[in-house]
Amino acid sequence: MARITRKRKGSYHHGNLREAILAAAFRVVDDEGATALTTRNVAERLGVTHAAIYHHFEDRNAMLAALGEQALDSLAQAITTSQSANALEHFYAMGVAYLNFSLAHPRLYMAVSGLEVASQQRHAGLDAARGRVFAHLRAAIVACQKEGFVKPGSPEEHTLFCWSAVHGLVSLVAEGQTRQLDLPSDPKVLGEMILKSIFVGIATPEAVERNA
Repeated sequence: MARITRKRKGSYHHGNLREAILAAAFRVVDDEGATALTTRNVAERLGVTHAAIYHHFEDRNAMLAALGEQALDSLAQAITTSQSANALEHFYAMGVAYLNFSLAHPRLYMAVSGLEVASQQRHAGLDAARGRVFAHLRAAIVACQKEGFVKPGSPEEHTLFCWSAVHGLVSLVAEGQTRQLDLPSDPKVLGEMILKSIFVGIATPEAVERNA
């Protein structure tokens, strides 16, 4: 068992240091953005040596990728917990949950789903977590198609369209670009606007008329 040396009172044992590292990394990224995340920063926050960090993560990129996997799994859980009367209500509830999670942590969202991670060496766990989110969204689209709410066609294309629109909004909010436009200041209101536009884009004419 590796020995973990702390600089302050208290101790982390081998079984929970990894979770503590990710929790500290989450706070750094959520508060300051991914550029502030370093192994030194996390080690100082936890009061452990650099060697303790490297025992679990080979470098800062691996730590960020693991944080991304954890965040995406939390997102997947958030978008699959809604109880709805039909497929359309479930799809809309998933969209709301996705936006609420992402807009509550815009820096984290951008760090784990944008170029911060995508431009680095691929990590299987992160790719798998991203795939799980996509699969949940695709399943909701397929259910809406079966109930006549969404147009026939490739569910993958519909899912990509929806994900791209939501991701674009979160990116604009995270970068502060929506403040320069004549738009509502509340991100949740912007989210409702985007979800309605998404629905009009993929819905059958009958569904649009029924939900006008």
